Amino acid sequence: MFNKFFNSGAAKDETADKKISALSEKGYDAMAKGDYEKALSCWNQSLELDPENTDAYLNRGNTDAVTRHWDEASVNFNDAIHLDPNCGLAYSNRGNTYLHKGEIDKAMVDWSKAIQLNPNGAGAFYERGNVHFKKGDLENEIVPVVKCLEALTSIGLPQQ
Repeated sequence: MFNKFFNSGAAKDETADKKISALSEKGYDAMAKGDYEKALSCWNQSLELDPENTDAYLNRGNTDAVTRHWDEASVNFNDAIHLDPNCGLAYSNRGNTYLHKGEIDKAMVDWSKAIQLNPNGAGAFYERGNVHFKKGDLENEIVPVVKCLEALTSIGLPQQ
């Protein structure tokens, strides 16, 4: 009976993992089809099964961002960062929400943190360079653009 107790717990975890995986697939499919309400439902169900699922918070934040719900997106990225302070993608995505909310300084801080955590991530370099460009700060704009290109070529994307 003692082993059965632990085995049933393991089976429960496996079952939850399978459900979460299936919900993720459904959520990605819904996002691809533009069914954001269904995608949010999938991410919410995943979080009911595992409230510490960083990916579900990231995906829910991305869905909120696509639908221009910037405050909700920020909350989800904050939750992802709380669960995994080394998740560069969460900082990069939260930086993007700050940009859309007009909070440029906060965005720059988050993109810098994202770059620190993932020096090969092109997105944060691109966004920082874009902000420098829009400010007319061409001297500071060129370095992020070069780093973005280096990051893209490091993962095998050709330079054009």
